[in-house]
Amino acid sequence: FAALEFPSSLWPQYAGIARRLYELARGCDAATVEINPLVETADGTLLALDARVFIDETALARQPAIAALRPAAAGTGTSSGLTPSFKQNPSGGAIGLIGFGSGLNITFMDWIATLGGQVGVLVDIDAMVTGGHAEAGFAAAFAHMDRDPAVRSVLLCIISCGNKMDDVVRAMIAAIAKRPADAKPLILHLRGNRMRYAQPLLDAAALSNSTSLASAITDVVAAAEEVRS
Repeated sequence: FAALEFPSSLWPQYAGIARRLYELARGCDAATVEINPLVETADGTLLALDARVFIDETALARQPAIAALRPAAAGTGTSSGLTPSFKQNPSGGAIGLIGFGSGLNITFMDWIATLGGQVGVLVDIDAMVTGGHAEAGFAAAFAHMDRDPAVRSVLLCIISCGNKMDDVVRAMIAAIAKRPADAKPLILHLRGNRMRYAQPLLDAAALSNSTSLASAITDVVAAAEEVRS
């Protein structure tokens, strides 16, 4: 916890959550148990804003209560991961958001709304990055944003410990190089595994990485307003 710079006052809460996650994973035969995001509230409480649990299908015989929850027509097919997931806001919005995971993305959208902005297009790039198609995913996401006349600025926010951020950044830079000269303003917030190797790549490409999520969200809302004016 000290190495991760967690406040010492919260260590017992972090330890308790980690223990319960482990017990849940073991008890339910889970292949994945994830809290994303886990936030520290102003009063010093840890709060899970979203979570997902994947159960090992081969272990369902040991989990009759969980097996009973499964829809009768459930299939075994999965997404090919060859195209990113695009979601249009039916209410519209001037900001495009490219990110990882529905929980984090919803949190970002709510935060943007508190500053008077609105996300019109959301692209979840997770499957393409983890599936080895990061450059194609970024290129498709940027092309979609740049074509949409309603989008005035774009926030690309990736917070990940499961991916090598230097690999992610290389793919992102290659996709950015293909954007047109009149591309929409792009705000970056990148944090995660191997960031010490990723940052020099961003510096060499003259790309600014926001110092905090708060500044990234503030900047993307301001950029949308500036383009409109």
